[in-house]
Amino acid sequence: MAKRRLEEIRKIRLEKANKLRELEINPYPSKVRGKRISVSKARESFGKKVGVAGRVWSIREHGSCCFLDIKDETGAIQLFVQSNKDKNNFKILKLLDIGDFLWVEGKVIKTKSREITIDVDDIQ
Repeated sequence: MAKRRLEEIRKIRLEKANKLRELEINPYPSKVRGKRISVSKARESFGKKVGVAGRVWSIREHGSCCFLDIKDETGAIQLFVQSNKDKNNFKILKLLDIGDFLWVEGKVIKTKSREITIDVDDIQ
C-alpha cells in the first residue's frame, strides 16, 4: 500500500513538472535569475527589494492571493503573492508542493497582523 502511495505521489510530481515545462519554466534550474540574500537578512530589510531562496514550508490560498512560508538555514519568512500582480506567478503556485525549492524577489513589508512578509514580484 505504501509503495502504491509513493508511485501516486511520483506521478503527480512528474505531471506538475511537465506543466511547468509547458509554461516554458525549467522546474530544476541550476541557478536563479537574481541575487539572493539569506532569509534572516531579508527579515531585517524592511521596505527594500530583496531576493531570497528557500524550501516551501506551507501554502495558504485566500481567493486572489496566496501566502507561503519558506525556510532556509537562517530562518523563515512569509511570502505574499497576488494574482492581480502577475497571473503567471499565481499559476506557478498551483504547481508547487511542500518541500519544493523556490526563489522569489519582492519588497519586504509588514502585513496587517504585523508579520514580516515579502510582497512577491518574481518567482523562480
